[in-house]
Amino acid sequence: SLLLGLSFLLWPALLLGAYSLGSALAPPEQARSAGLIAAAFSGFIPGLFNYSRVLVLDLMLAVLVLGASVLILRFHARPSAARAPFESWALVGTLLMILALKVNGLVFVVGLSLGLYWPQVRSALAAGPRSVARSMGIGLLLLGPVGVWLLFGRRGDALRETLSQSTWPGALLLYFREGSLAEFPGDYLSYVWGRSWEMAYYTLLQSFTPLLFVPILLAYLWYFGRERGCHDELAHRQRAAMFGWLVLPVLALLFGLRGLYDERYLLPLLPQAGALVAVALVELPWPRLRGPLCAALLGAASLNFTVVSFDALPSIRPGLCAELPGWSDTERVRGQLWTCALYSDYRFMDRTTRPDARTWAKEELRAVLQPERDRLSRPLRVVFFDDLYDLFYRVWQQDLLQEDLYRHEDLLLVTRCWDEAWARSVWGSVEELKQTVAGADVALVRWGATSDAKDSALRGRRCTLFDKRNFELASELPLEDGTSLRIYFRR
Repeated sequence: SLLLGLSFLLWPALLLGAYSLGSALAPPEQARSAGLIAAAFSGFIPGLFNYSRVLVLDLMLAVLVLGASVLILRFHARPSAARAPFESWALVGTLLMILALKVNGLVFVVGLSLGLYWPQVRSALAAGPRSVARSMGIGLLLLGPVGVWLLFGRRGDALRETLSQSTWPGALLLYFREGSLAEFPGDYLSYVWGRSWEMAYYTLLQSFTPLLFVPILLAYLWYFGRERGCHDELAHRQRAAMFGWLVLPVLALLFGLRGLYDERYLLPLLPQAGALVAVALVELPWPRLRGPLCAALLGAASLNFTVVSFDALPSIRPGLCAELPGWSDTERVRGQLWTCALYSDYRFMDRTTRPDARTWAKEELRAVLQPERDRLSRPLRVVFFDDLYDLFYRVWQQDLLQEDLYRHEDLLLVTRCWDEAWARSVWGSVEELKQTVAGADVALVRWGATSDAKDSALRGRRCTLFDKRNFELASELPLEDGTSLRIYFRR
């Protein structure tokens, strides 16, 4: 309950940050209006709202990045004498929290700062090699201890494994050790091409949805091309800051990350979209159109929000659908973009390329679990093991909308349950994780062999985190791929 409550507390903090960002980017006389519109529009962005209902580090990271960015923008806009004494310490504290939470969050802040202070950076680079070397040396002295702490601290094992297996610089070393360096350029370019399509696909459908993507795209085009950004020095530097905030994380994710893409990685960018939409509206050169356009946009956003997030008006959802060609074909996203103006089959965190015919025995599972829930007279604590991502996220979304079968704060998805070293690096304590699993009311295990060599459905081995002595097999449901879903109740 404490963790779920924290996720709800982060939501108003995120909206407050969106208000502050919209206010900071707009002209002073329109700052309040821009802030209010930014907060309202950001609240209707599905990619933000969905993550306010689950506690993920990326939502907290988005709040911290937003706070640090607003403080940096205010520092740049005001002289030192006009700053409150606590603001500098607030920025330092926020940056340290980003560092402790997810070090990659600093990429967003660095991108914004580079754009904002590029004239100073360019002057430092032009000062000569000796000055550049001195600055780099000072930076290494300051950041060296932080790097040692990150790589060899409590979660150092997970970070080192991520760097070696999930980034392309780390992959280069693996190619070198295996003697296959000649294959690296082709694999890398093919991967980047496919990743660019996945990023575009999930940003359109998962983060924004088609209805909101159009005004957001127009707002970005307008903001980066408007006249005020060319002639007003403050607006010019802020435009460069927004460009750096947008481009550096996207490039780092596109060209540096190797492995599964998740739209959560760009979550800190979504409030920026809300702020730029707000600035575009308040700076519209036709004042009489501002009010009607704002009302129409927020009205459409609220309709999209209720349809997507609360399953409202199901009869209108399949309208205006189309299948558009893409530029790549990956394992997760095929070569066509299946989309509707009001998304017809939205499932949070398990987006498919088109409506998925597989049911994952969700309704049959509910029929098995409901008597146990009635017997206990409370929602169930359930653990999902390994290749049950799709079922886990469907259950999560459906239960958020209308059910009380599962106890949300105790829903747990445990991956690589056979690898205790990995579990220790991610969860901190294997014994505590085992105790959490042992205390669950229900354990769900996908069982059997499939034709997919990468499939990790369990086959009576490996899962050391699940002690069957604490449970009894209650039922086994067949799945469409030939495996089965084993349902265990705690003894």
